[in-house]
Amino acid sequence: MDWHSVRTFRRCARNGRQQPVLYTNFLLRCFVHSIAACLRDSLMITSLALDGIPLAPKYLKILSDGLANNRNLRSLSLARCRIGDTGCDILLESLQHNPNLRILNLSSCCLTNKSAASLSLFFKKRKADLLQNMWKESTLSQKEACATMEEGLRVLILNKNHKFSNVSLRQLIRMLKHDFWLRTLCLQCCGITQHGGEIALELLQTNSVLTHIDLRDNEVSTDVLHTIRKILKKRKSREERIPMKKRLLNRKHVLRQETISKKASSDYAPKDNEFFANQVQSKSKMQCVSKVTQSVRAWKTENKDNRKCKSRSTLRKNHIKWTNVDKLKKCLMLMIEGNQSLIAALENSTDFLMKERDRRLSAEEAYHKLQPRLRSLRNKIIMQNSIHSSMHYENQVYTNLQNVFNELRHA
Repeated sequence: MDWHSVRTFRRCARNGRQQPVLYTNFLLRCFVHSIAACLRDSLMITSLALDGIPLAPKYLKILSDGLANNRNLRSLSLARCRIGDTGCDILLESLQHNPNLRILNLSSCCLTNKSAASLSLFFKKRKADLLQNMWKESTLSQKEACATMEEGLRVLILNKNHKFSNVSLRQLIRMLKHDFWLRTLCLQCCGITQHGGEIALELLQTNSVLTHIDLRDNEVSTDVLHTIRKILKKRKSREERIPMKKRLLNRKHVLRQETISKKASSDYAPKDNEFFANQVQSKSKMQCVSKVTQSVRAWKTENKDNRKCKSRSTLRKNHIKWTNVDKLKKCLMLMIEGNQSLIAALENSTDFLMKERDRRLSAEEAYHKLQPRLRSLRNKIIMQNSIHSSMHYENQVYTNLQNVFNELRHA
């Protein structure tokens, strides 16, 4: 440890200090660097909770490197870290490509309308990525398909962000109306009024996935809260949580039914006018019969000549179809061979990854065994540095005193 760290220890050990030692710039930077390195190097870290640590944007940029490289993180909590709007943007950009994140806690982080807009963009991009993965499920096995279906953010906690208000809630709910993954939304003490409670009711009318909404300690009336509880209780009792595939198919089915109903309404007239319509049709049929008989005679004569031409054209078309089928067979065979080679390469890569994971686990176990020795060595080094610094200070004082005595003797 250098002279600067020793000075920070001495300054923080004074009696009148209110903040803890970790809030100093030097130690907080070292702390964030160590966490980012652990997230980047270790594959076994699945949850991270930092409570009450003031993370300015310069520290979040260091932490975002580790978060962007860790794809196994499932739970992240930055409660009372005061990251603000700029920190929220940096954090969400680093978490954009992590599909395994389930829980995000940003309570007491000084979030406002800007952070609500960045959260809505975050949900929009994640929805596009997850839906793209769902379309690829046909090429995966059943286990991998189930794993992709379980992806997506499930819990979002935004408690005690006093400047969040109704405007930011509306921005967030515009994106959550068509979300298929979020189950819990916590908004305690966020400055939400009666209008915000009505916005939450609109969300529940369109979104059938949410099972828990927390609006306590806000200016929302008890009637609105009571209706929200009733809707959520009915949803839990009836088990309205439909799987994602069925939900997507139901949406397509509804759109088709709407188009069919529109066509049917335009084609069919009301029942009161059916009698008059039948009379008009009978008159028109009698007039058309004569024309039809004449046209049938002409058509019979032309049909004999056209049969010969059609037979030749059908033979040519069948020949072209069989050639196209042969080409398709060759392309499919090439695709099957390519898929087999890819499967073999993936199996080899999985074996390599398993070996790498075992090697890293063994290295981590060895590190945990050596950790107490390293702690003792660190404490000894700190003591030696403190002793060395005190000796250096005493030597300076001694030399200054000698110079003063020598000057007095000569005087």
